[in-house]
Amino acid sequence: MAEAAIAEAAASAPGARIDAGLVVAPHGTPAPALPPGVRFLTAAHPLPDAHSVAAAQAARALLAGAGAGDLVLALLSGGGSALLAEPVPPLTLDDLARTTRALQSAGADITLLNRVRRRIDLVKGGRLVTLAAPARVLCLAVSDVPGDDPAMIASGPFTPGADAPAGLVEEVERLGAALPPAVLTVLRPDAAHAPAGGDAGEPPSRALAGADPGEPQAAAVRYQVVASNPVALDAAAAAARSLGYDVASGSFPLEGEAADCGRAVAAAARGAAPGAALLFGGETTVRVRGRGRGGRNQELALAAAIDLAGTSNLVVGAAGTDGVDGSSPAAGGIVDGATAARIAAAGIDPQAALADNDSHTALAAAGAQLLTGATGTNVMDVVVVLRARADG
Repeated sequence: MAEAAIAEAAASAPGARIDAGLVVAPHGTPAPALPPGVRFLTAAHPLPDAHSVAAAQAARALLAGAGAGDLVLALLSGGGSALLAEPVPPLTLDDLARTTRALQSAGADITLLNRVRRRIDLVKGGRLVTLAAPARVLCLAVSDVPGDDPAMIASGPFTPGADAPAGLVEEVERLGAALPPAVLTVLRPDAAHAPAGGDAGEPPSRALAGADPGEPQAAAVRYQVVASNPVALDAAAAAARSLGYDVASGSFPLEGEAADCGRAVAAAARGAAPGAALLFGGETTVRVRGRGRGGRNQELALAAAIDLAGTSNLVVGAAGTDGVDGSSPAAGGIVDGATAARIAAAGIDPQAALADNDSHTALAAAGAQLLTGATGTNVMDVVVVLRARADG
């Protein structure tokens, strides 16, 4: 989601000389200041569209022209998996979109989602390394994944790896995600087809897995994470200290079901010392069972609000760093001990709203949404607990 900003920064760096390039950003992103020869395209997020395919094809064509003396500067950030997408034949764009939607609705974490994407997409799983050869590749990445795994950021277009297919279909089925039959066929270890444009004699497993990490072109890739969730937490900690709070890291990462994390955050808030600020980072998931509107941060905030009902001097804020949470325009929510009562006073049962995945409606009724607008980047989520001092 930070593609335009980091591309503009790279292009304006002292001594920078960019002969040709491509920048892909979400629809609605203002065109950045770019040098001649650098194309600017937009595509859809979080589900890919025809523009995503066009962007992927443009990227592949650009890299195919790279030579031995060239340096490919790849600037990656969260959201790249949707913005740059081209299905492995015989799959279709609809197959990719349905797969993403089904996994997200079933509560798949980003690691499983991107492991699947790496198998079914022509520009993921390190496949762009092979196209860029014999040029050198420098990847600078803004991480939106736990552990900052290069193979997972934007599904690792320049990160080859042995993506073992064994057990992948079983993981998806245990989750209850209804993937298109054609996708399940491709995900199976014995999938017997190769991407279009590849060597017809290439073994299917090699075609699906991407470049071998032992190949010379893979060794020519340098990778550096330039921003991540810990960086965001450090900035939040500095802001909290400047306001006089005693800062401590949360005792658990944000992962798993959002509502469960919200309850755990509420419990931690109740145990916080006066004047404390607790910071949590990560990314939760939501298993969609209802028909409401919301997102993982609003769902976490609503669950916390229910458990904090009646408390005083405590506030919990949960936000996606990209400024967009799920299917709503909010980044998340800010709740306290009176939020649940305000929701009820508006005629909404907080527990029923949570069960219906309708956190957006509930928090909006209480004036508890956090509305920032799109921030242009994504380094996962941040949750902040503030406890007022006894004399405050």
